[in-house]
Amino acid sequence: MNGDMLDTNVIIKFLAGDEAAKRLLEKASDISVSVIVAGELQYGAQKSSRTESNLALFIRPFHGVGSEFSEQILADLISQGYGGQELLLKFKEYSRAVRPAVRKLIDEADAYAKSGEGSVPMGELFGTEG
Repeated sequence: MNGDMLDTNVIIKFLAGDEAAKRLLEKASDISVSVIVAGELQYGAQKSSRTESNLALFIRPFHGVGSEFSEQILADLISQGYGGQELLLKFKEYSRAVRPAVRKLIDEADAYAKSGEGSVPMGELFGTEG
């Protein structure tokens, strides 16, 4: 499971201790949920008898990672003269392009590493002590 969106039922089963759901999520490396699923989970947590503890488990978007990169994109676009609605549209365009570009770089690096081309002995790469 890589980059899959989870359904509300899978998450609820996992939280309830379902072993099949637990095994499914243990294999996951990139989990996401739709806005609808997030809303369903939050609504269910708020209506439950254990509101506080359930809301503590609620999955929220994590904005800490990448915020510095987002700031760099914005600064670059502003320096190019973008502003207002045009800035927002360009920022969204650039932001959507980041993940595919990184994925392409990783795939190219993996292919290069598997090919054995350009291999360098560790001593040359990192130098020798002494």
